Amino acid sequence: MERRDLVIGIPGEIFERCRCVALVPQTARALVERGHKVLVQQDAGVKAHYTNEMYKESGAALVPDASATYGNADVIMKIRPPLFNPTTGLHELDMMKKGATILSFLAPMQDPAVLAKLVGNELTGFAMEMVPRIARAQSMDALSTFACITGYRAALLAASLLGRFLPGLTISAGSVPPANALVIGAGLAGLQAIATLHRMGATVEAFDVRPAAKEQVLSVGGHFLETDLPWESEAAYGYAREASEDYIRRERSIIADRLPGMDLVIVSALVYGRRAPLLITEEMVRRMSRICDHRHRCGAGGQLRIHAGGRDRGKIRRCCSRSRGASVADAASHQPALFEERDARLR
Repeated sequence: MERRDLVIGIPGEIFERCRCVALVPQTARALVERGHKVLVQQDAGVKAHYTNEMYKESGAALVPDASATYGNADVIMKIRPPLFNPTTGLHELDMMKKGATILSFLAPMQDPAVLAKLVGNELTGFAMEMVPRIARAQSMDALSTFACITGYRAALLAASLLGRFLPGLTISAGSVPPANALVIGAGLAGLQAIATLHRMGATVEAFDVRPAAKEQVLSVGGHFLETDLPWESEAAYGYAREASEDYIRRERSIIADRLPGMDLVIVSALVYGRRAPLLITEEMVRRMSRICDHRHRCGAGGQLRIHAGGRDRGKIRRCCSRSRGASVADAASHQPALFEERDARLR
């Protein structure tokens, strides 16, 4: 296959509440100018505020349904891991033609069945969450992009549910002290949450088990919570290693001691490719007014779960609540992943 005649398919996302699209019109235009054909499922970008007309103007061709998109494309670009499509009665991977390629968050560690389908259908998969965090691959790091979006959204959502001011204010009746916030896990999502809360005027403490996290927390305006726990070394891609049950129990004890003085908590602790550790128990939730629990269960499939007054207030998918900006960021990550001369050569 020549590199200049790829047929690239952009299906609509079928995952519940996902409002993003993997390719935006301006990126579609760049691919068309390279000599490729871009197929966009009708209304795939509407929820992200990209109309069918915008895709037509960019040179993309509209196709009526998912079957036509998957069945005619050499390369599929999407965001969420492939799922069973109830409209067509087929799994999304089963609709692809043999020898095709999919660029998406695939969650291979959480869902080995996806790998089995890729192999069984003779497909090639590029898992966007597996892109290493190195300088050479930075433009393809979609996972980091979504993590930053999540941290920002978590801070805004927690502030909107709090019911009090975040900054300290001086009013005619006296002074109102700033709100106290605790961020658990100072990865990319956590650091963005710290920075956003700090800019909104809150006093922010952060807790992390990695030695590199302290300097990073201080650099974005947070206060690092010092503990007597031994440092845990970093695993792949800068994440913390999976801790023992005893270590997690000690973490919970430290966090529980800090909760009474906190107005809101954002949880962002993650172990790469594993289930996120349970650091906030039901009893701890009942002691808090607002807790945002953010977990990256499978790449873009992380979620914010909001607890208010001990009650679950629902969940917001991290790639969906800022759908237009998230779609632009994802499209920018997919393009170099497909066309980088040295690292993503398609045959």
